[in-house]
Amino acid sequence: MVDLSRLNARERQILLLLAEGHTVKSAATATNLSTNAVNELLREARRKTGVASSRELARLVNRQPQENCDRKIGVSELGPISLGSPRRFFRKDWMTMTALAFVSTALALVLLAPQSRPVVAPKVISVSPATGSTVASGTVTIRVRFDQPMRSDGWSFVRVAGGETPTCSNMPRQLADGQSFELDCRVEPGRSYALGFNGGSFWNFRGTNGLAAEAAVLRFRTRR
Repeated sequence: MVDLSRLNARERQILLLLAEGHTVKSAATATNLSTNAVNELLREARRKTGVASSRELARLVNRQPQENCDRKIGVSELGPISLGSPRRFFRKDWMTMTALAFVSTALALVLLAPQSRPVVAPKVISVSPATGSTVASGTVTIRVRFDQPMRSDGWSFVRVAGGETPTCSNMPRQLADGQSFELDCRVEPGRSYALGFNGGSFWNFRGTNGLAAEAAVLRFRTRR
């Protein structure tokens, strides 16, 4: 079995772009990296996992199972859309008019299309309680906010080294801003706690662009 847990956030980002159909060049443009940097990330990802093909590795990362406090809620998948076959006309004047109309429409769409923005992985920009803070024991609401809109159908609050894991409910809440989540937990007096957001084999915090958020860790203490 391929071990994907050794991949870092940047390597996963590039592989997910490949899974969406990007080339090395377009992935480099989307992430503001050079093609050499993208190729180096892919080589390192193949070395870590032992998978010989970047496309195959991208497929495996894209199909990584959703685990650890992950909930899927009614995500519908659209089937293929049939465009049909265009009706053929044999009058020369009609064909000419149709071709001109098509060219004019295509040119207008190109001129009016907004410039695409680079696709980047979400990052944690704030947590509560604040990292390194000391709080009262009992019930505490852990809140994490990302720098961009997030999907509502998955999350990964993960166990990390360097502290106890709070006893939390299994149902986080996404707030109305679309970027924040809350999780109710219980903490005991005189303890040091640690909780991760994505990491290891769990990368279910994802932006609406489909990319997994970069891993982050919250650490705090409780009063005696």
